[in-house]
Amino acid sequence: SESFAGMHGEFRDLESQHDWLIIDTGSGMARETDGFIRAADHVLVVTTPDPAAIAEAYAVIKQLPDSTDSRASVLVNRVASSEMAHDIWSRLRHASRSFLQSNLGYAGIVLEDSTFGESVLHQCTLNVLDADCEAMRGLRQVAARMEDLVVPQADDGYFGRLWLKECVAIAGERRVST
Repeated sequence: SESFAGMHGEFRDLESQHDWLIIDTGSGMARETDGFIRAADHVLVVTTPDPAAIAEAYAVIKQLPDSTDSRASVLVNRVASSEMAHDIWSRLRHASRSFLQSNLGYAGIVLEDSTFGESVLHQCTLNVLDADCEAMRGLRQVAARMEDLVVPQADDGYFGRLWLKECVAIAGERRVST
C-alpha cells in the first residue's frame, strides 16, 4: 500500500542518517519479529543470569536462521561478575556449537548496578543519571566490541532487506490463501 511504501522511505532516510539502528524485538521469537531478525546485519541476544532468561536466550538462538551464523552474539545483562557472564556465554556457545553447528559471538557484559533502579525511579536514562556508573562503562565496552563484530552486508541496507522479505512473505501468503 502507499502508506507502507511511504513508511519504508522514511525508514530508509533514517538508516542513511545513522551508523547503527538498534531494534528491540522484546523477549522470545514471534512471527512478527522474524523478518526483523532475518534482515539484521547482526543479532544481539540479551540475557540475564536468571535460568529462565538463559533458557529463553537459547530458544531464540535455536530459531535464528542459518544465515545468521557468525552474525549473532550474546550480551549478558545485570550480572554480578565478569566470570559469571563468561560462564553463561560459554554454556550458550557450547550448546550452539554442539547442537546447532552455530558460532555465537561474545558481545560483553553489563554488570548489576544500583543505578538501574535509580534511573527507573527518576525516569531518566543511565547516561543522564550517572555517565560513569558501572553499567554505562559496560555499555561503552559492548558498543566498542560491536564495532568489531558487526559487518554490514553489502546490499540494499537493512530496510531494503526487510522490505524485500516482507513482500516475499506477503506474496507467499496470498498464493497459499487463493
